[in-house]
Amino acid sequence: MSRFFSIKELYNESSCSHSGDKEKKNICERLHPGATISDCALEGAFKFLSSYEDCAHLIYSSSTCFTTSIEKSSQQKRSNYFCSNLDLNDIIFGGASKLMLQLDRIANLCQPKVIFIYITCVTSLIGEDVNAIAQQKQQELGILIVPILAAGFLGAENFGARIASMTLCEHLIGRKEPKEITPYDVNLLSCDASFEEMKTYCDLIESIGLRVLTTFGSGDSVEPIMYAHKAKLNILISAKPLATLARKMEEIWGIPWVNVSFFGKYSTSDALRTIAEVFNDGKLSRNTQNVIVSEEKKLKEQLEIFKDSLHEKKVLINLQGMLSWAYIPILRDLDMHVVATSIENITEDDKEKAVGFLFGKGMFMYEPENEQSNLIEEEKIHLLITNSDNIYAAVQTKIPFINMDKEKEKNYVGYRGILKFAHMIESTLKNPVFKIVYREAPWVE
Repeated sequence: MSRFFSIKELYNESSCSHSGDKEKKNICERLHPGATISDCALEGAFKFLSSYEDCAHLIYSSSTCFTTSIEKSSQQKRSNYFCSNLDLNDIIFGGASKLMLQLDRIANLCQPKVIFIYITCVTSLIGEDVNAIAQQKQQELGILIVPILAAGFLGAENFGARIASMTLCEHLIGRKEPKEITPYDVNLLSCDASFEEMKTYCDLIESIGLRVLTTFGSGDSVEPIMYAHKAKLNILISAKPLATLARKMEEIWGIPWVNVSFFGKYSTSDALRTIAEVFNDGKLSRNTQNVIVSEEKKLKEQLEIFKDSLHEKKVLINLQGMLSWAYIPILRDLDMHVVATSIENITEDDKEKAVGFLFGKGMFMYEPENEQSNLIEEEKIHLLITNSDNIYAAVQTKIPFINMDKEKEKNYVGYRGILKFAHMIESTLKNPVFKIVYREAPWVE
């Protein structure tokens, strides 16, 4: 049992908007049969930690869990990803000996700063004491070995990120001290930001006069996490699953936290103001306002060229999770009309954000697979923003679409992200390939 948290406590996060409502809590976090078709806690934990290149990531399971987690991760395949590849004998008689041999091999091969062992559904059911094995090998090898107890059946992807972040709090944070500290040091916490997105967040934060000490969820090195306790503020960036980590760091080290979003012009400006206000520093506040005025003015001038091509174009969004609401403010900045967005299989917090953006101005799809085709035809939709699973409706109704699965590594956050998003939408709407592909075959009457 962890001394910092229990799995039961993580289901009852006090900062969630639905806290106290048992019915909603179960819908939001606990899985029901078939729910892991989309994602699971293991995938969420792996995505959250897999970017750290000076660590080794060992999935303690059969090869099926390994390939699924790698494929669904936004990170590229790298040589520091491993799998125990348990066979039937290991599952029946235990895989402890194989795990210890593999830890020895990983230590010699990679010489990592940390080895993360991801416990899966299968290895949880075996019942082996992986914590004891990790402690034994840690003493022998002199390398920090951290079990991530995020078996897939515990919850959805967001819940896995929550478990992984709290594991970092217990095993890594506070182990080292930074070379220097300033009164303006902050940590950035994000669940699955790409490297480009995290760089944009860092640039925006540092442009107002702050210094980014540590980034959670996207980073090259795990070492800064060890001195994250020296920051003066934790900034959660559209990362409600990490609120538990922020709250725990406030309890232990007295670090305040804010939850902000950088999707869209107004959200970005509000985020910078919210962050600056925490420091109660006149010079920082003035500098922040100057940056906001300058960036908004520049953006307004740059968006002028899209007025004719994007004005009042109707858009339908059929994505899952945070993305169901994240692109709505950007589309509004571009003077486009979001007719509807899907709110199927998303957390209560994300659903509330979608409702807040669209209430009275758009519709919500509870069963998008049955609703989106009719909406496209009835509302004369110009563009569908979706993923690989839902592009058939766009092809069927012969309208342009954007497959966000192929765009996930792109950076559409902050002021510059709005401009990039505008270019991408305009090029999609004007792309001649849709007219060519959708036209009738010459032999069809």
